[in-house]
Amino acid sequence: MRLVARTTWLSTFCLLGLWGVAAADSTFDIGAGVATPLGDVNRYWGQGISVNASYLYETTPFIAFGLSGGYHKMALDRGAYRRNVGLASDADVSGGDLSVITACGEFRLKTGAMDKAAFYGCLGLGVFIVGISDLTAPSAVTGIETTVSFDSATRIGGYAGAGFGLPVSPRLKIGADARYNLYSVRQNSDLRGVGQTRQFVTVRAMAILGL
Repeated sequence: MRLVARTTWLSTFCLLGLWGVAAADSTFDIGAGVATPLGDVNRYWGQGISVNASYLYETTPFIAFGLSGGYHKMALDRGAYRRNVGLASDADVSGGDLSVITACGEFRLKTGAMDKAAFYGCLGLGVFIVGISDLTAPSAVTGIETTVSFDSATRIGGYAGAGFGLPVSPRLKIGADARYNLYSVRQNSDLRGVGQTRQFVTVRAMAILGL
């Protein structure tokens, strides 16, 4: 009886292992859409662009791990900047765009195979490289035009999101996703009222390729 039981457990383990290997697959996602600032970021910047690419490896048909990288750019809201620093409404302001480069590890919980509709939720954690382009504007005190340079910052950040994909061929899906992004940087005295915690949302159309 013990031999039969051990053989049964061993067979079950081997079958599960073979099923996991057979189910394993890799996908490559690429998408583009809009980035919308939230909270303090919304005080100075408006909606911008977002592009993203991800490589994921399925450990089961429902769980995948991988890497995700993105570039997000939000333009300075010149009217908001003038109001926040006390400039005249016709003051000449240029530059000051916010860019965020992300490189994160991603965990994805999903449904559906490549040839079926799929829905997923994802979590990511990694590096956010944050930069602001040189800002040229008159001084609120002297009225003399000055250019302010901002140092780039590399911080830990993360995101949570959800998406879907609809098959158009056995190895291609078309879909969309939305992600809430969060990171923290040191207070910058040149931008009043912008705290350390920054947030933005991305919404993208995307293609999912089976590899």
